[in-house]
Amino acid sequence: MGDLESIDEYSRKLIIIVNKLRGLDNAVDDIQVVKKLLRSTSAKFLQITSTIEEFNDLKTKSVDKIIGSLKAHEERLQGFGEKNETVLLTRAGWKERENAKSSKKEWKDQSSSRGGRGWGPGRWRGHARSD
Repeated sequence: MGDLESIDEYSRKLIIIVNKLRGLDNAVDDIQVVKKLLRSTSAKFLQITSTIEEFNDLKTKSVDKIIGSLKAHEERLQGFGEKNETVLLTRAGWKERENAKSSKKEWKDQSSSRGGRGWGPGRWRGHARSD
């Protein structure tokens, strides 16, 4: 299973291969399919596959139930991924905001160091402000 491949895509491929083998009169038990499915998932499913292997009797679990568990885990992972992306965007936005504030402050500091000339309350009153 590839890292970008979904459980739906991978399980579909696996079921097609199993059906072809069974069509050729090869005895493929569900337990073999379940074990193969759990062994061949990508690393992001390592936690759920080890949990399924430890806490479930693989001899009684159907392939469909295992696929359902993996799909549910995949959906949870996608949900967390979206939240993390939002946080990263917020952090990026925050950094842009801080950069904009610091550049405005630098500009303001530069303009106020000109001895009061230019824009400011002292210009229109006929006298220059001394720092």
